[in-house]
Amino acid sequence: MVSEELNCIKKELERNLPVTFYDLGKLIRSKVTLLLLKSLEIEINKDILTVLTGTELIHNASLMHDDIIDKNGIRRNSQTIYKKEGSTPSLLYGNIALINAINMLLTLNSTDIISIFNSTVVDMCKGELLQYQQQGKMPTLEEYLLKTELKTARLFTAPIRAISTLTQLPENVFNVIKNYGIAFQIKNDITNILTTNSDYIQGIYTAPIIYENNPDKINIGIEKTLSLIDNYKRECLNYLGNISDNKYKRELIGEIECLNRLERDTTNTEKSTLR
Repeated sequence: MVSEELNCIKKELERNLPVTFYDLGKLIRSKVTLLLLKSLEIEINKDILTVLTGTELIHNASLMHDDIIDKNGIRRNSQTIYKKEGSTPSLLYGNIALINAINMLLTLNSTDIISIFNSTVVDMCKGELLQYQQQGKMPTLEEYLLKTELKTARLFTAPIRAISTLTQLPENVFNVIKNYGIAFQIKNDITNILTTNSDYIQGIYTAPIIYENNPDKINIGIEKTLSLIDNYKRECLNYLGNISDNKYKRELIGEIECLNRLERDTTNTEKSTLR
């Protein structure tokens, strides 16, 4: 239902990325923002698309940098730039993508928007630093959630905060995207445990491990984590209950409902990866 807008964003993203290193995926940050805006009957204009494209550029820059930090050779079933060319090209390509994002956002002639994204990038770095400082240590759930909000959720909320400077938005609309962003990352952390388990191997302990650091009880930890995701989903859905029914709201609800569907299907069939 937002495919036309997403195609525009993808084309601009491809033009501004210094290198194509994997499938660009669903552009989930842009997708959920567009669905929320359209459910609120906000007209999508060029400025909004610029904000979203800038967001996706920042996200891709962070991935190129993350691949160096995590020594990640594969992303979305493709070799990373770090794997193919080394850390220096991956670092520089990420820097170029970040600068291209800033230049794009500067065309909006808004110091508020630049300030929002500058603070967001700082928060993302703080989240990465927290993860680095906690590596090999068992964080509390509160520490894990703070890192998750800084590293992931802040880039989900940045575009909606920026768009609020361009058009009037209802109060508390930011919380929908914030809660979605936190739940999205928690879901990715479960998926990591059920697949490569690279986080645990590197000493990065996420919610399922914080709940149950025991190979024989990891499914219990995953179930507790799914309940945690349900809390964030409920916050999103409660807010959407105040919006009149329309096709964009229904699709957004579908995206929210998917946040823990895959894990519920796989927890009973996957073997523990902590052994």
